[in-house]
Amino acid sequence: MRRMRTVALGAAALVMLVLAGAAFAASLNTYKASVTLKQNGAGSPKKPVALGLVETLGAAPATPGNANADPLTNITLTLPKVTFHAAGFPVCSVATIAKARNDAKCPARALVATGPVSAALWGPSTPTMKGYACDPVLDVWNAGRGKLTYFFKIPPGHTCAGLSTGAVAPWTGSLREVHGALVNDTPLPPDVSTNAGNIGLYSSLEAEKLTFVKRTETVKHHTFAFLSSVGCVKGSRPFTVTYTATNGTTKQTSSVKGTAKC
Repeated sequence: MRRMRTVALGAAALVMLVLAGAAFAASLNTYKASVTLKQNGAGSPKKPVALGLVETLGAAPATPGNANADPLTNITLTLPKVTFHAAGFPVCSVATIAKARNDAKCPARALVATGPVSAALWGPSTPTMKGYACDPVLDVWNAGRGKLTYFFKIPPGHTCAGLSTGAVAPWTGSLREVHGALVNDTPLPPDVSTNAGNIGLYSSLEAEKLTFVKRTETVKHHTFAFLSSVGCVKGSRPFTVTYTATNGTTKQTSSVKGTAKC
């Protein structure tokens, strides 16, 4: 009898461990992502072609009963056979925007991407209550040498839980080339994630549509594109969007893979 009880207790403990492991492995959020390319031909390393793209992102809560996705702390887009050339393009730095508390004084041609964002701001202790609506516009500026300056603005007709442009400081992201692929890394600092607007709320990304402009500049009689295609992969362009999220105690990273017409 004692042996049976021991076996039963052991089986119960094993079930608890399995359940705990399943709970630990469960995703904080569910994600979607798509990429649409704007280019004239595939291009090649010797004859690159200017590239524009539209990146559409989305997140939703994976935990039953939660009304909001957990905050994101990083988003990374990877595109093979894409290069960038920032030299010779106008720049706008984090310091410039931070001083003015807006990006109105940035050179117009330094803007490399822009688009609307739909988010919700909510209290960490009330995950089942729908957050306050927040729909800013995200501007992305060339900051030189593979650096990007990100800035949320709240223009007329937009709202964000009573916040105004300048409540969130500009921050830095990056472009780099890794093994023949462009990697756009966007860390999300606390005031756009776990301390949104510096008012102690969590921010949940619901949807984002970011358009990278097909931007070119002529330097010493040579025309360069900010982003260029140097080929396709079997007639298409695979992409990977990697999301990192946190619920305050657990950090998890998930990837969405897909292909775009090239």
